[in-house]
Amino acid sequence: MTASEWLASVTDCAKLIRAERNFEEMRRVSALGLTAPFNPDNVHATRLDSTRAIDDLLDAQSSRRERLASAYEEIATARAVFDGMRSVGWLEHESADVLEACHVALMRKVDIARALNISYSTLKRRYEVGVDWIDAHGVARAREGAGFAES
Repeated sequence: MTASEWLASVTDCAKLIRAERNFEEMRRVSALGLTAPFNPDNVHATRLDSTRAIDDLLDAQSSRRERLASAYEEIATARAVFDGMRSVGWLEHESADVLEACHVALMRKVDIARALNISYSTLKRRYEVGVDWIDAHGVARAREGAGFAES
């Protein structure tokens, strides 16, 4: 797997996590609205509907946690790789910042350049340096911070 392919999978994991967090928040809000208004003639039905809504919410959260486990592991691996890159040198450090902002934080490259106070062309070069560095060393060695001096 190339660095570009791996980074694309990291992006997919970050998008999945973001979408699931948004979905979970929407489920919480909608679960609060699922309870029926108080009806003195039908108190038990209201309580059952409320309990069922909460049970459904808990089941959905449990299912999502299981589905997201690998996505969280991939993001943790990516962060370890970027931390390893940062330990090598200043250029790798800056490249890791760009890659992490792009693929984990899901920021647009234009916004990353503004945030880092660098030009867009410099950002593109740093991005390419980071991708090439990961390609040259592999994810496992990059995670350990194995740089050019150790090659």
